Amino acid sequence: VNVRRDGASVLATVPATGTAFSWSPGGQAVAYAPRERTEDPYYGPIHILDPDTGSSEQLTDDAFRVLAFFWSPDGGRLAYLSWLDLPH
Repeated sequence: VNVRRDGASVLATVPATGTAFSWSPGGQAVAYAPRERTEDPYYGPIHILDPDTGSSEQLTDDAFRVLAFFWSPDGGRLAYLSWLDLPH
């Protein structure tokens, strides 16, 4: 994900395979998770991006499979639903 701030706007570009993202309620951060292939039903890992500095921190490990994620109302926490393969 490439993010660029031009005045009051932020431009985010994503690869063709797709990236899920969500602004925090106060607009201080963006949570995002890329998808490797368009046919994957999940995303991951989750990253947190500071739009002012462009710095990004990985929140979950590389093998983490994310189905959905949501900010808490105060923007202090991120809840996520994950996929876990269990043995049969």
